[in-house]
Amino acid sequence: LPISSNWYSTGVGASVMSYGNEALQWQKTQNYDAGMDLGLFKDRLIISPRYYYKYTRGLLADIDLPPSTGFPSYTDNLGDMVNKGVELNFKYNMIRNKIWNVSVFANLVHNTNTIVKISDALQNYNQEANKAQQTDSLKATPLLRYQAGQSLNEIYAVRSLGIDPENGQEILIKKDGTRTYTWNANDIVPVADPTPKVNGSFGSTVGYRRLMLNVIFTTRLGGKDYNQTLVDRVENADPRYNVDIRALTDRWQKPGDHAAFKNIANLGTTYLSSRFIEDDNTLDFTTLYLSYDFARQVYSRLGMSNLRVAFTMNDVAHWSTFKIERGIDYPYAKSFTLSLQTSF
Repeated sequence: LPISSNWYSTGVGASVMSYGNEALQWQKTQNYDAGMDLGLFKDRLIISPRYYYKYTRGLLADIDLPPSTGFPSYTDNLGDMVNKGVELNFKYNMIRNKIWNVSVFANLVHNTNTIVKISDALQNYNQEANKAQQTDSLKATPLLRYQAGQSLNEIYAVRSLGIDPENGQEILIKKDGTRTYTWNANDIVPVADPTPKVNGSFGSTVGYRRLMLNVIFTTRLGGKDYNQTLVDRVENADPRYNVDIRALTDRWQKPGDHAAFKNIANLGTTYLSSRFIEDDNTLDFTTLYLSYDFARQVYSRLGMSNLRVAFTMNDVAHWSTFKIERGIDYPYAKSFTLSLQTSF
C-alpha cells in the first residue's frame, strides 16, 4: 500500500496492507437445484417443491491472528462442505369473490450442512480450542470445533447421564464409554446438531370488502441448543444470594431424589456437559397487519386518489420449549405502527 506522504531517497514509502497467503485458492462451488410449480383448480392451489444441493470446495474464511503478528487476521481455505435440503411452498386461495378474499400460505424448509474435509488451519484451531477449554473461565462454555462428518454448527460437550440419585453428583461418560464423576476436557465430543429439522412460516390474508387482515407466523422445529442460563443462573449460582428459583427447588437434596440439578450443598463449579442441551422448538407470531380502505366518495372530496389507514404489529408473541435469560419473564420487544396512506 503506497504512502504518498512518506518519501525516501529511493522513492515513495509503502506499508504491508494485509497478511499474504501464497497457498490461497479460489473457492469452488457446485450447485444442483430442481423444482416445479404445480397449479390446481385454476391456480387457486399452488404447490412448489424444490430440492437443492451445494458442494463448496476450499471454503474461504478469515483466520484470527495473535496481535503480536501485526495483523488481525488472514484469509485461508478452511475445507469442503455440503449443504442440501428441500423446500415446500404452498398457497391456497380459499375464497375469492367481490365481498370476501381469503387465502392461506405455508413454507417449510429442511436443510443440512456437513463438513467433508477440514484444512490444517482448522485442525490447528481445534487444538487451540482444546487448550482454551482447559482454562477455568471456559470450562462451562461450549466452544466451536470443526470435524469432518459433523455439522458446521455442531455442539461439543462431555456426555452426561444426569444426576446420580444416590449422591447428587453428575454422572459423566468418558470418551472411551466408561462412567466417571470427574470432568475432563479431553472427553469432549460432538453431542448435538443445533440445525432445526424444519424451518417454516405460515399465515393467512383475509379481506372483507375494504377491510384486510394479514397474519404471519414463523416456526422452528427439531433444533437443539446449549442453555447457558441453566449453568450460570442455576448450577453455578450461589444459593445464599438472590438466584433463579430453580436453584432452590430443582436441586438434589437427599438420597433417592431424581433431580435435574446437582446437590444443593455443592458450591463447586459445574462444567460443560450435554445435560444442558435442550430441544429448541419455537413458534413466533411475527406480524399482524390490519388496514381499511376508505370509499371513493370520502377521499375524492379531499382531492385524493386513495386513502388507507393501517395498523402493524411486529413480534406479537413468542412460544418456545427453550427458555434463556432475557430479563424479567423473558420479554421480547414489540413494535406498533399506525399509518395513514394516501396519494393525490
